[in-house]
Amino acid sequence: MYYPIQIPHLLSTDFAKYIAYSETVVPTLQDFSIYVFEAYSRTVEPSNLAQIILTQGTIDLGFDLVNKWIGYGGLSQTDYQFMWEFPFRNFGVRLKPGAFHQLTGIDASSMMDQFLPLSEVDGNFDEAAFFSLSYEEAKVFLIDYVRQLTRDHTPNRYTLLFDELAEQPPTSTLELYQLLGYSSRQCQRIFAKHYGLTPKMVLTVLRFQKCLRLLTTTDTTASDVIESLNYYDQAHFTQDFKRHIGLTPRALIELFKVKDK
Repeated sequence: MYYPIQIPHLLSTDFAKYIAYSETVVPTLQDFSIYVFEAYSRTVEPSNLAQIILTQGTIDLGFDLVNKWIGYGGLSQTDYQFMWEFPFRNFGVRLKPGAFHQLTGIDASSMMDQFLPLSEVDGNFDEAAFFSLSYEEAKVFLIDYVRQLTRDHTPNRYTLLFDELAEQPPTSTLELYQLLGYSSRQCQRIFAKHYGLTPKMVLTVLRFQKCLRLLTTTDTTASDVIESLNYYDQAHFTQDFKRHIGLTPRALIELFKVKDK
């Protein structure tokens, strides 16, 4: 199953100092969501906090009652200077890659890297009534909203794809095209619609998420990861890793060891 890791709450001491964060799997939502998450500022200071936020292929439906917003959002590229603005209290449902398009009919590419208010997707949504709820009531509302949204749906091929490929990502886009039975041009269109990402970026996301799992949850070495993910050599692996994660595999492992003590 695809369960993406984010850098900040796993490794950043500043994140842990200033932000409380948790993830919870909701069994009744598992066909279309990975987990629900909560994040809130422990203090009003600092006024902002910059963190690395990795693109995961996911789109969230979330809210913040402090700052009065509810809607969808997703990233098409890693954000190396994501700014957390204090204070905040967020709750959201992390949808599986592909689920947003299947459930709303909206192309994922049209809303990546921007915020899409729920009221623009659902004309029946009463925003004023929602913001009159308490935080706990709003959490219940959102979970029930997604449950109702998914009730008459069965995950399609594209909502299931990341789960199917998470443990053994294809080694190339050509292998991915052959697996799906589509041409390169067809896959470009399909992936833009369902994921808001190129096929190459989807493989990058899958590959680096597997890499993060191996490096942070086992005694796996960089050499093991190179072999597991079919990298040509260590230099290629290190260069690719740093470009997409923002630090080298060795630095990531050292950060994890420090926080884990």
